[in-house]
Amino acid sequence: MPLLKLSNRDKQNPHGKFVVDMVSQNDPQDGLANFIKLWRLNFLESMKPQNLPYGWRVEHTIGRTFGAHSKFNKNQSNNGDEDDEEESKSEN
Repeated sequence: MPLLKLSNRDKQNPHGKFVVDMVSQNDPQDGLANFIKLWRLNFLESMKPQNLPYGWRVEHTIGRTFGAHSKFNKNQSNNGDEDDEEESKSEN
């Protein structure tokens, strides 16, 4: 089977976005967190791992922050302020 070469445009993962949108549709606040916990439980029950990293648990808090200019930051201003740029650097 020949290797496929993907451009950056092809790597955007519309399936992942579809899944996140669907699990968040009925419960925008906790839908994604509940979905992740469900999959973590599924992982434990089906794989029965013997060596998990210290602190790994199903109930681990799910949260992620994005820089001021990230396309995933829902509160982005995109006004080019220098303060936003400094804030973004300090988050990383």
